[in-house]
Amino acid sequence: MGKKQNVHLLVMARILLGLCLFAAPVLAAQMSITAELEHYSTRPKFAPFVVRYNQTASGKKVIVLPYEAPSRGNPDGDDGGQVEIAFKTTERSVINVNIAGLFPDRGSDSFFYRLDDEEYRKQEGPAVTGDWDVFGRAYPFIEAGRHKLMVKAREPGAILDKVTIRVLDGEIFYSGPLLRVEFESLSSQSSFPPFVIEPHAKASGGQYIVLPSSATPRLDPAQGTDGQVEIPFILTKTADVNLAVRASFPTEGSASFFYKLDDQDFQTLPSRETGDDWVFLSVMDYSAVEKGRHTLVIKGREHGVKLDRVTLLTSTGGISMVRNESDRPAQARVSPAVPLREDPPQYSFFSISAFVLALLCVGGAILF
Repeated sequence: MGKKQNVHLLVMARILLGLCLFAAPVLAAQMSITAELEHYSTRPKFAPFVVRYNQTASGKKVIVLPYEAPSRGNPDGDDGGQVEIAFKTTERSVINVNIAGLFPDRGSDSFFYRLDDEEYRKQEGPAVTGDWDVFGRAYPFIEAGRHKLMVKAREPGAILDKVTIRVLDGEIFYSGPLLRVEFESLSSQSSFPPFVIEPHAKASGGQYIVLPSSATPRLDPAQGTDGQVEIPFILTKTADVNLAVRASFPTEGSASFFYKLDDQDFQTLPSRETGDDWVFLSVMDYSAVEKGRHTLVIKGREHGVKLDRVTLLTSTGGISMVRNESDRPAQARVSPAVPLREDPPQYSFFSISAFVLALLCVGGAILF
């Protein structure tokens, strides 16, 4: 092969490499999850914790061990007053655990927590300030895989709001069979407008949906059927189902939405403020949802909240989305022989193009 031909091939290889880098998709990594502790109130071992309203809490609700409940000196045992948050990580990483709490009385406010099978740690309250504090620690170099964080009551009085778990490397997800749906993929539904699709580099699929500022705020969920999306799905077994949403809440005054499962009443996700950050937020825990077909409805309430992706996590069995009206539960092709992927890969035209071009790059290099 002549020198001139080699030069031409080298130029072509460099061009192809540039195209590979350009075509490769940039997907936002999910590096944290936020669990509102009141959403675990339907779990069997939640009591004697109780849920109470608190205006300053992130979700306007908190959990607390009431003063009439006995103190627990030893964290061992399985006698209730506990919350278990199961999650999984994709890479070996430092894991930061932050628990937001309020301690009105330092003398009798504390709780236990632990990650996986480590010894329980006792968290005492700080000096009384009346402000929310964040407790927890960084766990160094935890291997990838499934993990669980336990939060356990110790003394009455400690007010607990939410738990945020963050990784420094890889990604983090709630653990269990799950269904993930990009909100923009539902835009063909007739009830979708006035929702609009907007691009964003940090959205999981590169896009999100939002009610425009011209949309009229809706304070009653029974008001109209527009500005809503439906997610029909099938469960292969009766299971607990957690609803989580990846979203951004630019301003607290105009960021909330309605949601409901099947024929239940609509619930309202209270406003909060995250600025330009995206959060993966546990919205609701549904207990013992029966095997078969169900429908989740999410309806716009105020403009401003940016909705990126919805995740339905089940405690057991499989979950799949109903793709068309003819897919009834009896006809659904859900078989134990073909297990549902917990983290389905996201392919696009660009990622496939990148793969093909990468092969061409390698082939060009081999010619030298």
